[in-house]
Amino acid sequence: METHPVNTKSNGAFPSSYRLRGQKDISSVFRKGKKVYTRCFSVRWLENSVGHARFCIRVGKKVSRKAVRRNQIKRWLREWLRFHKHEFPPVDLIISWKKECDDTNFEKLQLECHTLLNILKKKYQTSQ
Repeated sequence: METHPVNTKSNGAFPSSYRLRGQKDISSVFRKGKKVYTRCFSVRWLENSVGHARFCIRVGKKVSRKAVRRNQIKRWLREWLRFHKHEFPPVDLIISWKKECDDTNFEKLQLECHTLLNILKKKYQTSQ
């Protein structure tokens, strides 16, 4: 019986190069970054030299005590970002989900993400 190698890298995965990691990078966004708010998001952003956007997603326990729900929101957000990551300007983003939007579904999240993208593009252009 012949065995086939398992493809461990999914072509549809959210690439790690688009994830904001490291305490140094995250703390610099919190210290020097600008703020943007939407109905469901609180976002801090800071221009980077990487050439593309990097994302850090935060969903706190105040949103939901259930880890299943918090992880679901993060998965939905990563899924939307996976298809739209190239539309963002080259900035580091820390996206925090607000507890007021706990009752949302994927369709509402998509609308909110488009709103965030439009606001962020305008703010980025005015800061240039």
